[in-house]
Amino acid sequence: MKITPSVIDAINKATNYYGNVSQLAKNMGVAHSTVLFWLSGKTSNISGHLWMTKIRPVLAPFMDPDQLR
Repeated sequence: MKITPSVIDAINKATNYYGNVSQLAKNMGVAHSTVLFWLSGKTSNISGHLWMTKIRPVLAPFMDPDQLR
């Protein structure tokens, strides 16, 4: 999954919801540095398996349904 501006927006909304990047990362089951890499642009893609199993379920409430495909 390409990290698009809408994915960054969803990550930011989820960060606010969970309180901070560390808590969001904990709910996703990834390292907080991974989330920081996504936000900073150091990582431009999320593997399909990781996206479908860990990231998408957490970000889904913060994204438009059309963006989840």
